[in-house]
Amino acid sequence: MPWYPLSAKVFTSTTMRPVARAASGHKLLAEMLEKRPDARPVCADALYERLEPFAVGLPMLPGFLAKSPSPGRMYARMVGRVLSG
Repeated sequence: MPWYPLSAKVFTSTTMRPVARAASGHKLLAEMLEKRPDARPVCADALYERLEPFAVGLPMLPGFLAKSPSPGRMYARMVGRVLSG
């Protein structure tokens, strides 16, 4: 499998314009590396939500992810739905 830099994957999405996606990625990275803790993303959930739009067109990870969900993943998904309301 060829290696692609992050910037190559950024331009494959049709949900955001490539320039806007790259700019928002650079801004998020700068916030994550900020020296002042109060200027960083407040929690892992907030960071996850901001990173999620970048996860497009990713290939399956052989041996780690299967096309059908595992029983543990299905259980975790249901628990997440129950806990989120």
